[in-house]
Amino acid sequence: MSSSETGYTQMQWLVDRAHIEDALVQLCWSLDRKDWDMERAILNPEGVSFDDSELFGPAAAGKFVSVEEHIQSDMNFTSYMDVTHNALSLMRHNLPQPGPNVKRPTQAATEVNVTTHIVNEQAKEGKMAIYGAYYEILVDRVETKDEYANPWKVTSLKTTKLWLDGNFKAMLPLDAQ
Repeated sequence: MSSSETGYTQMQWLVDRAHIEDALVQLCWSLDRKDWDMERAILNPEGVSFDDSELFGPAAAGKFVSVEEHIQSDMNFTSYMDVTHNALSLMRHNLPQPGPNVKRPTQAATEVNVTTHIVNEQAKEGKMAIYGAYYEILVDRVETKDEYANPWKVTSLKTTKLWLDGNFKAMLPLDAQ
């Protein structure tokens, strides 16, 4: 019996959940390590959007950009930071509960809490900023050549809440402080 005839199984649900969590952990890890190949591997090859409009107004609304544009933006943002540490503290997925009449999902939304520590040795008025944020992240199942590869790719990130402790200037390049 094929998986489409059996619905969405508990095993598929568990594997999907593990793959989604792995993609999100790799996203944080890639930013901390400035490992752009890793980030590229977990972003949707069709493109990605990053939306800060709930915090900063319509000008920060997410626009869909290519993976390379998104990575370049991350490279620019982290280029003046000596250290970043992004720690996931909570993940909540909206995967459907398994069942014989449930189709295997091709998209899932995840809410995550992330705490980030930034060190910028050249920052004026203190080298460290610590911020926490709530994100809504959309992931899509993408065809892979390897049946065992993680098919879940990050398609959009939306910041819904943010709080900051420390020196905000540590998040800025020296010429913008």
